[in-house]
Amino acid sequence: LPRRAHDASRNAVFQTMLNWGVEADQHNDAASGVSLDDALEARAAGGGGHRDAKVDATLWASVGASGGIEGLFDFCTALFARESVERLAARLTVLAGALADAPSDADAWALPLMPADEAERVLRTFNDSGVACATDVCLHDLVAAQAAHTPAAAALEWGVAELTYGELAQCSERVAAWLRARGVVPDGVVALQLHRSLEQVVGMLGVLIAGAAYLPLDPKWPLERRRFMAEDAGCAHLVAQSVHRPALGWFGGTTLTLDGPNDAPVRDAAVLVPLSRAAASNLAYIIFTSGSTGRPKGVAVSHAGVVNNLHGVGGRYSCVGGSAFGLSTAYTFDVSVYNLFTCLGVLGGRCVLLRDGASLAMLRAGARVTHLATVPSVLTIAHIPACARHVQAGGEAMTQRAVESVPSSTLLHNYYGVTELSVWAMRRPVERDGRRLPSIGRPLPNVTCYVVDPEGDLRSPQLQPVGVFGELWLGGVQVARGYLQRPEKTAEAFVPHPWPQTDPSGHGVVYRTGDRARWYADGEIEFGGRIDFQVKLRGQRVE
Repeated sequence: LPRRAHDASRNAVFQTMLNWGVEADQHNDAASGVSLDDALEARAAGGGGHRDAKVDATLWASVGASGGIEGLFDFCTALFARESVERLAARLTVLAGALADAPSDADAWALPLMPADEAERVLRTFNDSGVACATDVCLHDLVAAQAAHTPAAAALEWGVAELTYGELAQCSERVAAWLRARGVVPDGVVALQLHRSLEQVVGMLGVLIAGAAYLPLDPKWPLERRRFMAEDAGCAHLVAQSVHRPALGWFGGTTLTLDGPNDAPVRDAAVLVPLSRAAASNLAYIIFTSGSTGRPKGVAVSHAGVVNNLHGVGGRYSCVGGSAFGLSTAYTFDVSVYNLFTCLGVLGGRCVLLRDGASLAMLRAGARVTHLATVPSVLTIAHIPACARHVQAGGEAMTQRAVESVPSSTLLHNYYGVTELSVWAMRRPVERDGRRLPSIGRPLPNVTCYVVDPEGDLRSPQLQPVGVFGELWLGGVQVARGYLQRPEKTAEAFVPHPWPQTDPSGHGVVYRTGDRARWYADGEIEFGGRIDFQVKLRGQRVE
């Protein structure tokens, strides 16, 4: 076994102790006449006979003169706040009362632990996130509105090539017309196999305008993986670049190749072909997750959830003249959805397309990027330019090294989210005091969070008290439909809402993240890793 340095201030064998009976009476000179609250007050004032805690925490308890159980806590103030111990005492009181009233064969795990006021906080107060949000808007509607407002403004930049908002709208509408002429309908899925380029964004928008959902495929993925995903999603159409045409024999449907924004098949498409009007409830995209232990799962995400996320997060950032958003995440990663449409659809900035996260290092040359979003691990290898006013990091746990890698003049934001909840669920600005890593923040607008006992009965889940780790469940308007063609997996992860009265969206479903988390007393949430063996590598899940 590795040798560890011994901390002389900690007991090496045990750290907590219950002292029951006569010793408790001796410890408190007037045990039978002192309430728990009064005893704690006396201890805080330096009374009670002992000034130093012998172990981290000790509960002294005995049967008092009235026949009830009385007790007090000794605790190390360097480890525990008084408020934490008071909460523990209140929970023990609730549990003791429940045990006294329960039948002898009752399951102790199912008994209540939280006082009514604490249960109200973790269930309702901490989830008071409901705000008004447009429920009839699609992603492409946001971009179309911006194009109508500033058609001559720069929208996309890829190296020396650029597209204005007006040009982007025109090219995308031609792609949409080509697809609609071939029978694409709402909730249909069109595959995209495109390298990072202007055409990649044109293809994404074109599919959405046509009313369908897009399925992003990385041209570098193994052929069998791409074929499986396209077949699993039921794709009858594929949009690609002509450089890939010789290797597209695996796809059995109709293929559109884009050599550039003015590719002939697209240019000749009749723009007057009626474009379907997708509803906000229709699918926007399918993104496959994991697959390292077998068959990948396609997450089906609607417009409504993503639009809520964009307004709930993107609306918090200012966009002044010259603002530019660096898009470094792959379009197969859902953070790209947030980056792209926050820029083009919410703030009306200029989106600078970067090949990957490592390309951030090249921004020193002066691409004038003011907003960046990436995973924390990329921050540790890339040099964030001083021109960046906002850096948003999520997709994996924040580290102190990542925090220190961002210039002090840049506002750093820590995000938490999952693909099954339309990108982001929580957010917190990072303070550079170095005292502790930032929490993952509070629920974003119209998102609800629940920390549930992972050992309890899923048919009647028990909420964990403040400070106690459990599994994080998420609810609200952003919850995805489920996993494509995977009813068993969907039923396991997307469960009926146990507390529907706390969810104003009326979605009726919560998503079990499998992440370990706990509430802070101020309503923020600490991320504590996984309850299973899943890990993340550069934001990608590996099970």
